[in-house]
Amino acid sequence: MPYGQGHRLLTISGSLWGVERWTIGMRFANANNATQPTQAEVDATEAPIRTWFTAVNSQFPNVHSVDEIKLAPQDLDGHYPPGLDSVVKVPSPAIFGQSVAGSTWPQIAYVVSLTTALPRGKGHIGRVYLPPLHAGIIPNAGRRAAADVDLQLATFRTLILALNGLSGVGTLTVFGKTGAGTTQTVTGFRGGLVMDTQRRRRRSLQESYRTLAL
Repeated sequence: MPYGQGHRLLTISGSLWGVERWTIGMRFANANNATQPTQAEVDATEAPIRTWFTAVNSQFPNVHSVDEIKLAPQDLDGHYPPGLDSVVKVPSPAIFGQSVAGSTWPQIAYVVSLTTALPRGKGHIGRVYLPPLHAGIIPNAGRRAAADVDLQLATFRTLILALNGLSGVGTLTVFGKTGAGTTQTVTGFRGGLVMDTQRRRRRSLQESYRTLAL
């Protein structure tokens, strides 16, 4: 049993250029984790997710989208409890970013760390790999501008505050997988100035080659 308690898993996913896929999952402590999530509960998450993804300061390009939101009950093993299932919201229309500045490569991701009251050790921090950002954030010296990171963290914080306020979701929590599990409420967010990678997001783009004779 890797988790210390049952909970709800919120999965947000979408398209990159209509070819690749991106997904992020966040776990929320919920006193109703042993009950079936309702369609109304997952539907309620669309508005804050739409606000976040379309915010200018979120820095998502208009070639990437959110096209599925899933809310799933989770038992101590990270499985669906017997007799329960996930509920899915398909936003209509799909939620597209707003920047027209193009996109970074699909395998380039920005990481938001989920901090807790624990300063160190297993289960003290979580992380979310955001979908690719617009190409205008590419730094000249390999590091992002601190002001841009601050704005991005602020929009992500607004998203989490809104989700935490929904009765069907719960409270964003880091669930460790050690023994009975370490469960820590998320108390803040941290973002570095250097981009990261998420290689699984570049596996469907069709390659083509150019040649040049010597």
